[in-house]
Amino acid sequence: MDTGTAHTRPDPGFRPPGAGTADVAGPGQSVSTSLLGSGLALKAGAHVTGDTVAGGPVLDGEQTGYGAAYRIYQARDGQWFALAVPDHAAWERLRRTAAAPGLPTSPPPLRLVGGEPQEAEILLEEVFRTEPAGAWVRRLHAAGVPAELVEEVDRVRLVARVLDDPIARQTGRIASYDWGARGRTETPGCPFGIGPAARPSGRPGIPGLGQHTAEVLEDIGFDADARAALVASGTVKG
Repeated sequence: MDTGTAHTRPDPGFRPPGAGTADVAGPGQSVSTSLLGSGLALKAGAHVTGDTVAGGPVLDGEQTGYGAAYRIYQARDGQWFALAVPDHAAWERLRRTAAAPGLPTSPPPLRLVGGEPQEAEILLEEVFRTEPAGAWVRRLHAAGVPAELVEEVDRVRLVARVLDDPIARQTGRIASYDWGARGRTETPGCPFGIGPAARPSGRPGIPGLGQHTAEVLEDIGFDADARAALVASGTVKG
């Protein structure tokens, strides 16, 4: 899952602009972050170039993909498969395999504005509905066109795989909690570390509903009688 950790340490000889020689130097700090997290941040879809925001490809209204050459298609059996055409040669092989009249000779560019489907997408949608997804994937593979079946997402299994990842556990990115009657619970922990102190650990437990109501009310000025009245009226949990 995680490809590692990037570290940076300040140059002990570095002085900010305007700093004098009499400034007192203190101990250095280390800052670390997940390379996986950094990569995800770079996939945000928009970047600033000078004063201009450069947006990324735009999904169509059905959120199937970024254009005819990079999207998922639904076949005759209702199953979906993903298509990724990297260049003109692969697009030409796709044209021969799909044999859809009217397909352009060059792959359409990625969709950068609007959410309307491209004409080539509509043509491919029609032809791909004529056979099951597995049959299309086999034919496309045989022709050298990148395509894969889309698997149904098992969200429980996906989360379990993240929590069971040995790198995530080794780097301390999994937090474990005692959740009372629910038993021991695990969840992704603190994603970054700021040294030299150790990475923050998880809390010893998850508070139950109303567990700290009395302390909070007392801290904001409710005396014992006022708190008892709120409990008696059902306003707060006893």
